[in-house]
Amino acid sequence: MDIKSRKINLIIDNKKGYLLVFIFTILVVVKQLFGIYKNASENIDLIIFNNVTFLYYISLLLLIIGLRNKLKILFALLLIFFSDFFIDLKYAIQPYTFPLASNLFYKQVYTITCLSIIGIFVFVFINKYFKYTLLFFIIKYSIGIIFLLFSKNQEYKQVKSDINFESKKNCYILLFDEYPSQYVINTFLHHQDLFLDNFSVKEKFRQLKKVRSNYTNTEMSIPSILYGKKSNHFKVRDAINSLSINQFSSKNKFVGYSFFDESNSRDAINNSNFIHSINSFVTRYFFPLLIRLVDGKGHGVFYNIEEYHKNAFELLDKSSHYRGLKKQVVFIHFFTPHDQVFSKRKNMLDRIQEANEYMVKSINIINKNDPNASVVIMSDHGYRGIEVPQYYTYNSLLMYKNIIIDTNVVNKQGIYRIFNN
Repeated sequence: MDIKSRKINLIIDNKKGYLLVFIFTILVVVKQLFGIYKNASENIDLIIFNNVTFLYYISLLLLIIGLRNKLKILFALLLIFFSDFFIDLKYAIQPYTFPLASNLFYKQVYTITCLSIIGIFVFVFINKYFKYTLLFFIIKYSIGIIFLLFSKNQEYKQVKSDINFESKKNCYILLFDEYPSQYVINTFLHHQDLFLDNFSVKEKFRQLKKVRSNYTNTEMSIPSILYGKKSNHFKVRDAINSLSINQFSSKNKFVGYSFFDESNSRDAINNSNFIHSINSFVTRYFFPLLIRLVDGKGHGVFYNIEEYHKNAFELLDKSSHYRGLKKQVVFIHFFTPHDQVFSKRKNMLDRIQEANEYMVKSINIINKNDPNASVVIMSDHGYRGIEVPQYYTYNSLLMYKNIIIDTNVVNKQGIYRIFNN
């Protein structure tokens, strides 16, 4: 075979390879879109039409055009960063990597290290067996799409609440995300802050200092609190659902505000990251952080955290004027002092100070508009910073007044039992 024939065959092989990579890319995108339609069709416009997914489509196009002569590199980048293969792999190995460390930061380090090692092996395998690997994933994604086509649309999980909450007064549940216990603040953050003690005395709250959450993540903790039951199968969508279907018994009017609940606002601190998305590393992590660096916003379509809390205070003020026949239960989820990604205050102690300010402002609103109301101030879990041992990340905040809470049950079984009466 002469040199000219070899070049022609090489061009033909390259075109065939490029066609296969292009088919793989189309299958990845189609599977993502079908997955969104099946699992989150009610929010499909929020997920498909936002700045993160626009970047996803544009970068895919640029990759396919720019690396058309480097097919192995193109396929590896698509598989690792743009498909759902590695993000699913991340969740699959977390049960094995998370127990290796007591701290959330190191848990993630171990997980990312394992993924990096697997990524290197995948790249080596692609380099050696390019066509076979490509054909395998084309078949895999084709089968995945077929399964999605014949599967039923996922609906909200209907979980019956164990709570039989009959309030004689309006009740306000103010949740401050990741607010630690006083002990954690004093011992591990080395700050002798007496705010909670002074605040509870001044506003006549009872403070439980040894209360523990049942989970250390929000999407499992909030549903367990609002349902009054524990489950390892609660997901983010259940947290959204818990705000809309759980009425704390039919005798109460329920008002919920959380970044998990898209009904609050199209631009609430909410996006594909937390609900369901084009499921890949670039859409979950890289693009959202890039957008934050460019425009100062939070992840994805999140808007300014101050705006989110401004809306929360407006809703609290409006709700506290309610005087209907049914008693009202108001749930407000303040996204502070949670991690610095969403806040202009980068230091945890500064964010705790911010949460304290919001706490005072909230109580001032309630005292003015509904002074005899029942109030619960709590956190969904404790602080998960690298300086806090894992055991103490469950130590949470709980203060209450004008409401009966069985403290023995809460101390023994966890914070999800606060509304057991």
